[in-house]
Amino acid sequence: MNMKRNLVSLFICLIIILGVNTFAREIVLNLDEEIIREKILSAYFLQKENEVKNPALNIGEEIQDSMVVRLADSASYMKDLDLLIACEIIAVQKKNDGVLADVLYYTGKYFTSATDYKKANDYFEKAFQIYLNLNESDGQARIWEQKGENSDKTGQGDVAHEFYGKALELYEKTENLPGLIRVLNVLKLKYKDIGKYERIFEYSSRLSKLEQKVEALTGMGDIWINKGEMYNNAGNTKEAIIAFDQAMPFFEKAGNTNSLAIAYEKKGIAYQRMGEYPSALTAYRDALNLYKNINNKNDLGRMYEYIGNIYFWMDNYSLALRIYEKALKFYNESSNLLGQATTKKQKSEIFSKTGNDIRNPLELNKAQKLADDNQLLLNSNNNPYVKMTPDEYLKTLENKKDFKSLAWEYLMQGNEYSGVMNYTVQPNIKKALELFKKAMFYFNKIGDSVGQGKVYFGMGNVYSNTGQDGRAL
Repeated sequence: MNMKRNLVSLFICLIIILGVNTFAREIVLNLDEEIIREKILSAYFLQKENEVKNPALNIGEEIQDSMVVRLADSASYMKDLDLLIACEIIAVQKKNDGVLADVLYYTGKYFTSATDYKKANDYFEKAFQIYLNLNESDGQARIWEQKGENSDKTGQGDVAHEFYGKALELYEKTENLPGLIRVLNVLKLKYKDIGKYERIFEYSSRLSKLEQKVEALTGMGDIWINKGEMYNNAGNTKEAIIAFDQAMPFFEKAGNTNSLAIAYEKKGIAYQRMGEYPSALTAYRDALNLYKNINNKNDLGRMYEYIGNIYFWMDNYSLALRIYEKALKFYNESSNLLGQATTKKQKSEIFSKTGNDIRNPLELNKAQKLADDNQLLLNSNNNPYVKMTPDEYLKTLENKKDFKSLAWEYLMQGNEYSGVMNYTVQPNIKKALELFKKAMFYFNKIGDSVGQGKVYFGMGNVYSNTGQDGRAL
């Protein structure tokens, strides 16, 4: 790992010396944040090792502002101080005060999670001054809220109360519903502790009205999501994407992170169906970052699986394998057997492809074992009968009326018979289409749009591979 990092660092150093802009352009074109992260850190560590004073990474000009902020947010979540410092250097280099303030804010959150409240408040104060100069009220409110939280944690309740009051005033000014609800809930608890019930009733009444607004906004967003689903089912993917975009502002205003993540996920699936992989990647990444805030292992595993699939279809096998490992980590933690199986099948497909290319029997054996293990895993999903045939397993699921497992099992078998993911059966296009139709029946029954999208994609592959491009489209 160190040798790899040193080689990358040497490469970056040569580019900087030669004054070539190719490296910076590559970062813009490469949509995977993990690669961007590694390259930023490589440049940062190179200058750190050489004790460069006032470092400028020379790679920030071509990185989008939103990407720098997103990386800082991720670094705070992953507790990666080096990346936060690198993002600060890039923000200074870009001369964008708004980006710099956001990076400083996330660095303050990092130190809050590390319980170093003094450093956290130092960063919050720097960010606050910038937000103040920019007249950015929401940014100022976030700082007051964080400083209130830190004061509470250090036993300064009276000071915390003052800070929360300032945050509340600014959130009211910007009509930031999530911020208002958070702060009002904190203040309500604080007044409960000191027995000021008239203030509790006042805040409870305000919270009730705000929550009604949130429900109304979420309802409007859901209407657009449902419209998008209708367009999707009718094969009008472009209109579906427009509808999903229309839903997002309502969820953002309501502070409904889960619904917003779902909207981005559905948008990614729509782009994927159209074969617009870069746009699908961007949408899946947005969904992933939102799901991180919820910290649902299943959602995180699914997003990493979808991102891995995109790289798989773009023939970037090494990156796909790395992403699949992340998917498996979360699927293992959530005991999602089906997720483990589908991801491992994709991994075994990669091993088969690369094994055939390099005539490597070890890789081929590894692929076959992985495929065999996956078949057992799929056939034993939610029941102890590991030696069941696929047909016996389907019959058991039908008797149990386990429609969700039935839908996914029909989908997996359809993929196998289609020849796209074939390990244990000979391709049979007619049977594949029959299985896909059964999968679609059950996905429709349970209202699973993600599964519906996978079925459409599988059927599209079948029609495309049999020369029926019109039907595939």
